[in-house]
Amino acid sequence: MALTNSNFKCSVCLEYIHHSNMKINNVCGHANVCGHCLWFIASEAEGGQCPVCRTFGNYISVYIEPGTRLDGDDIFDNKILDITSSNSYDPRVIKLNEILDGTLSDNYKIITEKQGGLMMLNTFENNSMIMAFYGTESDIYNNYKPTFIDVTCRIKLAMNVKRSSIEIRDDKLLCAPLTFKKDCDWILIILCST
Repeated sequence: MALTNSNFKCSVCLEYIHHSNMKINNVCGHANVCGHCLWFIASEAEGGQCPVCRTFGNYISVYIEPGTRLDGDDIFDNKILDITSSNSYDPRVIKLNEILDGTLSDNYKIITEKQGGLMMLNTFENNSMIMAFYGTESDIYNNYKPTFIDVTCRIKLAMNVKRSSIEIRDDKLLCAPLTFKKDCDWILIILCST
């Protein structure tokens, strides 16, 4: 099978498999086993153990919403949002600036968790979440400017596989670009409707 961005690598057979044939562990969130290899994992004494982190869990099919791009700007894109541009029409940038400026409408609520903390995903409904960002308000490596990436799809994915919580330093979900340094105070911001 030709490698494209819509293919995932199975951790067992090491083949590139189309995302529709991949299975995801509903406890750890790893989408790393193809349907064929899952049959072998489930039939062994280890049960439904994740081949990456060894977490036991049930496996479900990977579902990616229609319209989600898996090429270029995919759900795990770590492109830093340019929130300093005054002529940006990107709704993510507009809302993030409103959050940082304290000018957000009362029609929204903000849920935050600092790096090292634990975000409980049952504190809000999946359908009430609008956007999610991960970053810092003052990046010492970027002239103390805000540095944020959009992690909305990652949080929705975690909720869809029934993860109960996200550890904010969990680099498997909230991967940061290589330019993100650990010297800053990173935060997860979730914007929800009221």
